[in-house]
Amino acid sequence: MLEVHAGDWKAGPAAVKVKFNGQLKKLILPKGWFRYEHIEPHQIASVEIVTQENETSVFGKAAWGAAGAVTLGGLGLLAGVLGGGNKNIITAVVKLTDGRSALISGKSKEMKLLISAGFS
Repeated sequence: MLEVHAGDWKAGPAAVKVKFNGQLKKLILPKGWFRYEHIEPHQIASVEIVTQENETSVFGKAAWGAAGAVTLGGLGLLAGVLGGGNKNIITAVVKLTDGRSALISGKSKEMKLLISAGFS
């Protein structure tokens, strides 16, 4: 799930639709109450990364630690706690060919789709 923070669209949740081949099909941005605008990849002029943060979820670490302990014992517990619950959040400015722009953040998997669309 993406989040719009500022720009020419209303702040709130946004999304991406992905083609069967894994490429970006559409960027969906909020316009108002239950109204969204669908942006095609060819409309994206550029995507500039502003920040890249690593967030840690305590619950995620605990869940992965418990799963590791059940499957692999003490070593699995340690591996689960060290590796689980990490999220890579990227914030970027998306500029369209018509001059509009938005400050958007999301998980790296979704943001990489937007970044690659800015290079096509």
